[in-house]
Amino acid sequence: MAAASSELAAGMNEAASAAEELKRASDQIASGAEEAAGAAQESLVAITQISGAIARQMDAARVAQAKAENGQALAQQINTEVKATIGSIGVAAKRQGESVKMVAELERQAANIGDIVKCQVPDDCARS
Repeated sequence: MAAASSELAAGMNEAASAAEELKRASDQIASGAEEAAGAAQESLVAITQISGAIARQMDAARVAQAKAENGQALAQQINTEVKATIGSIGVAAKRQGESVKMVAELERQAANIGDIVKCQVPDDCARS
C-alpha cells in the first residue's frame, strides 16, 4: 500500500507540475493574444488614418480637376473671343481702306467741281 501511495503521490505531483506548466503556457498565450490585439488595434488606427488621407487626396484631386476644366473652358472662351476680335479688326481695316478710297474720290470730284466753277467765269478758264 505504501508503494501505491507513493505512486499516487508521485502521479499527483506530476499532475500538479503539468497543471502549473499548462497555466504558464496559457498565460504566455494570453499575453501573446493581448499583444496581437494591441497590434491589430494599432493597425486599425493606421489604416483608418491612411483611408482618411486617401479620401482627402481624392477630394483635392477632384477640386484640381474641376479647376483645370474651368481653366480650359476659360482658355477656349478667350480663344474664341480673340478670334472674333481679330475678325472684327480685319473688317474694320477693310472698311477703313474703302473709306480712304472714297475720300480720295471725293477729293478728286471736288477738284473737278472747283475747275468747273472756275470755268464759269470766261477769263478764268482761259488762264487755266
